[in-house]
Amino acid sequence: MNGKFSKIKIAIITCCVIGLPNVVMSSELLNHKAKATGIMSVDDIDSMDSGFVETAQANTSLEAITLEELRISKLQILLDRTGVSPGVINGRKSEYLKRALNVFSEKKDKLIMLNDNDAIDQLIGEAEQEPFSYYKITKKDIAGPFVEKIPERIQDQGSLKSLTYRSLKEKLAENFHMDEAFLLRLNPDADFDKIGTKLKVANVGRNLSTKVVSIKADMNSRLLSAYDAKGKIVAIYPASIGSAQNPSPRGTFKVRNKAGFPKYTLSPSNTFELIDDGLPVVVASGPNNPVGIAWIGLSKKSYGIHGTPWPSRVGEAGSHGCIRLTNWDAMELAKLVSTGIEVVIE
Repeated sequence: MNGKFSKIKIAIITCCVIGLPNVVMSSELLNHKAKATGIMSVDDIDSMDSGFVETAQANTSLEAITLEELRISKLQILLDRTGVSPGVINGRKSEYLKRALNVFSEKKDKLIMLNDNDAIDQLIGEAEQEPFSYYKITKKDIAGPFVEKIPERIQDQGSLKSLTYRSLKEKLAENFHMDEAFLLRLNPDADFDKIGTKLKVANVGRNLSTKVVSIKADMNSRLLSAYDAKGKIVAIYPASIGSAQNPSPRGTFKVRNKAGFPKYTLSPSNTFELIDDGLPVVVASGPNNPVGIAWIGLSKKSYGIHGTPWPSRVGEAGSHGCIRLTNWDAMELAKLVSTGIEVVIE
């Protein structure tokens, strides 16, 4: 199987009862960066920042983006591009961002504190790429398709043919690794229903290719670290690793299988919610599927590493025992791992 996605059928019981028959890879959903033809470079983004703040202040329906939020979002984008994922880019400080910056500092062999604005500004200024770019909304973007309403109960989601995005706003936010509310605040007067609308977006675009040969998930720090053959860190991701009620299993396991865009099967015999008619419910694949767009199954039956339809919640202790990443991080990791590699949960 090596590094390729498999067509598999498995049942996830404790974490998430899931079936993966005839897994299909969609090139559109796999592409979590906007196409090059839709991206416009920004020659002097710093001169634009104050303008965006003033524009936001003029729109009373959205809270203005502060200069502090711009600084933190630029830092998050920088970390994202270097393989130290900040999770969603939202312009907010957090304990996870502090830990991610510590990891980045170790890689740089230079201590950088989250409250040291001068050091962060210098770090951002030394970056080879601008933190933001422009994206033009296309006809294809507006065409969708989208699913406006997704039922809260998983068993009710079985009636949908696809668990794609709810809106273009949600899709673009995920494509650029951004919090949807932050994307809207960054573009307060943008018309998302108009072809050609220019949006200010995070200039993400990490292209990791180094093979991952081992993974460590730390429950306390809620970090998942991926290592190469020399023991060096390839990538670090924020992760939801179990909860007090449903803790993840501790120990050493192996990657058993992996799949892209899995379907999710809710079984009446092994589920956390009651099923009305007592029959299994199969939920279609898509970014709003309960396990997102990527699944990495572990040798511990019923457990795995997967995506999520709620990227802003990643890092919280709230999964049913599995390890939950943002969709873009889960897909990236799935491409870098092979079956048989070691996964340590501690």
